[in-house]
Amino acid sequence: MKRGKPKPPASLEPTARISLRVQPKASKDRVVGKTENGWKIALTAPPVDGWANQACLSFLAKLLHVPRSAVRIVRGKTSRQKLVEVNGLSLSEVEERLTEASK
Repeated sequence: MKRGKPKPPASLEPTARISLRVQPKASKDRVVGKTENGWKIALTAPPVDGWANQACLSFLAKLLHVPRSAVRIVRGKTSRQKLVEVNGLSLSEVEERLTEASK
């Protein structure tokens, strides 16, 4: 049996929840900026058969430098307004990376 430093339980990893307004069928994938209700992002994927949701999660994972499995939609799977959870980053880290990407 291999002994080493035990990995902390998933519940101890930082988790951030962010509110997003998604604009599908845009000319390019990008972070538009921060609004009073959260963040606005534009995606090239159409809002058909969950394509925009998958594109949203993949775009955020790549942008935030986390595995795709660390990003999930908590609320709003059929709406443009979404609540997204990111495991492995604190809210301040997520906000910092989104701010940098929106410049």
